[in-house]
Amino acid sequence: MPQKRRRRTQRAGPRLQSSSAMAASIASPVYPATTERANGAATLEERPVPTPRHPPDAPPDRRERAAGRFTVSIEGLLWILLLVATAVSRFWDLGYRTLHHDESLHVYYSWKFMTGEIPYVHNPLMHGPFLFVSNAVVYFLFGESNYTSRMLPALAGVLLVAAPWMLRGREFLGRWGALAAGFMLFISPAFLYYTRFIRHDPYTSLGSLILCIAIFRYLHHPQRRWMIVAFATVAILLANHEIIFAILLVFVAVLWGALLA
Repeated sequence: MPQKRRRRTQRAGPRLQSSSAMAASIASPVYPATTERANGAATLEERPVPTPRHPPDAPPDRRERAAGRFTVSIEGLLWILLLVATAVSRFWDLGYRTLHHDESLHVYYSWKFMTGEIPYVHNPLMHGPFLFVSNAVVYFLFGESNYTSRMLPALAGVLLVAAPWMLRGREFLGRWGALAAGFMLFISPAFLYYTRFIRHDPYTSLGSLILCIAIFRYLHHPQRRWMIVAFATVAILLANHEIIFAILLVFVAVLWGALLA
């Protein structure tokens, strides 16, 4: 009896597929492919046909078309124009003016520090070492001239105009408010003059603004990077000018008052 049952099961054909298997076979079309076994007999094997992402006559996706070209918003274009105009106004003909008295001191001691003739010694009359060390690096790379002496202050002036871009969020100045702030820094006669002048003022102005931005961004969304930016900025400002103590006092007083309110 067991042998007869076994023969019946061997003679019986394949069972019907389940409903899920039938649905899968209908959803993915198949085509026959011939394979050969070891005895040489050819059999048919079903393979799924890959379906194309888009039909042959369908238009390309909008994202695929946009990925192939570079687009700039009106706001981005205005920022680019503003920074280009700022760079031109800060770097144009930097060396035509004779050095101011304060500039002559900064240039002389930076040059002597670069040549190694006079080591740096802190003197409150000429403030911190940042200006002298940075200008010595510029002299080493680009040579000594009136133009190269004012290159770093001019670069600080460009970065000063670009800094409000980091406050373009809705919770801060907004897109157009940040652009307006950058534009006002661009047309300011005082900032134009002092960012073409080798003194500590351009670095103090830029550092104070970056410190303010880092504090605002950290208070809105506490992230380690803004804390690092704030501490690094304070370190540079301490190496630049003694006025940083008064600036920090103002920041601490405002934050303390905001916490008590």
